[in-house]
Amino acid sequence: MKLKYIVNKFFQMMLMLLIITFITFIIFYVLPADPALRMCGKPCTPEKLQSVKEFMQIDKSFIVQFLEFLHGIFFGRTYSSSTGGVAIVCDTPCLGYSFQESKTVTELILARIGSTFSIAIGASILAVIIGVGLGILAAKYQDKLPDKLINSFCVIGISSPAYLVGLIAVAIFGFKFAVFPSGGYVPLDQNPYEWFHHLILPWLILATITSPSYIKLTRSGLLSAFSSDYYSMARSKGLSGRKLFINHGLRNCMLEVVTLFGLNLGGLLSGAVLTETVFSMNGLGKLMIQAVGVTDISIILGCTLFSSFAILLANFMTDALYFVLDPRVVIKRA
Repeated sequence: MKLKYIVNKFFQMMLMLLIITFITFIIFYVLPADPALRMCGKPCTPEKLQSVKEFMQIDKSFIVQFLEFLHGIFFGRTYSSSTGGVAIVCDTPCLGYSFQESKTVTELILARIGSTFSIAIGASILAVIIGVGLGILAAKYQDKLPDKLINSFCVIGISSPAYLVGLIAVAIFGFKFAVFPSGGYVPLDQNPYEWFHHLILPWLILATITSPSYIKLTRSGLLSAFSSDYYSMARSKGLSGRKLFINHGLRNCMLEVVTLFGLNLGGLLSGAVLTETVFSMNGLGKLMIQAVGVTDISIILGCTLFSSFAILLANFMTDALYFVLDPRVVIKRA
């Protein structure tokens, strides 16, 4: 049952990714923008424009272009012209080639993925730690001062725009007191300390904004468990406080927390545009914005598909974690 469920989820993920790829390809295919015009130069004669389209492989029908795009993902592709000249090889997995950047889209994504992954994973984990911890505290002291203070924090966190909080944080901690760097990114393999030092402020900002959702889920889940019959029955049987709280209280709300974690992580992996802009980090979100500004369709298409894959993969991993928390839910869904 476990293997069957995971295999089914995997094929569902791949099917969904194929559908997203097809729909995304249609959207960019019908756009009025002609990427060949940017590469044609001046003077751009009809013959030269047709030669450029042939080289970029956008002179064919939609279905042929789509199949060649899929073929490139699994087997790579070569951009060339029948008139000869230098051919461009795009190795597997080929998500396209940016003729404006003179690089494959895969290269551009891999060059930016480090900062985006570092921001997303660190901020997501920190948000869960803060959210679940404060949610437990709020449930334990229901309607008391700690609970009211935590609820106030939730209201502030949910209603605060990420870019505004980020700018204020940079102004105070980056320039005024110079506790943290005001921006930039240092790869982990170059300097672990500087990597952490540059990321702690973005992590704190994103965690502050996303943790209220975890607080609310944890608090409501625990309060629901505390008032349930099975919790009272387990207590009457003499179950110890810690085991009672973890097995019959906290575990009751972890499915919702894990689901939210998967959604948040997938969203952040696709590119935290505002955070990367405020903290001057060249991540996937910033790459996408720059590509939109110059209408580089290859980069936009590649980043869109990669973002979709990140979100679907995060959801797949979330579904797989259900086995650890409560296999009964998986059996019902299967």
